[in-house]
Amino acid sequence: MSWALRSTQDQDISDCAGGRIDQIVLLSDTGNAQTTHAFPCADNHGVTAFDLPTGAVALSISPTCASGALPVPGTFEAPPPIVRNVAIGQAVTLDALLLVVEADCQNHVCICAP
Repeated sequence: MSWALRSTQDQDISDCAGGRIDQIVLLSDTGNAQTTHAFPCADNHGVTAFDLPTGAVALSISPTCASGALPVPGTFEAPPPIVRNVAIGQAVTLDALLLVVEADCQNHVCICAP
């Protein structure tokens, strides 16, 4: 999976919102169990060896703050969960995902407040 950050002012963010975003978390949800795996934000991509049961799995991403706090609600928009069908021996892939974040801490409540 790979990701990109974009500001609510439609600008690329290449510094993980001034270093305030520490990780991007991938969540898999089979309906019976959830699994997470975190990747450094600055890597812009990640690969994991999730062992998932066969069938439908919903995959979603969210940011985590460098401070350890949760992102301020309403300060980011992640794509809705993507459902993939898991089969034995097949890789599950995601397209590039876009996270839109509020990074203007001067004029707005920003993601991962400083």
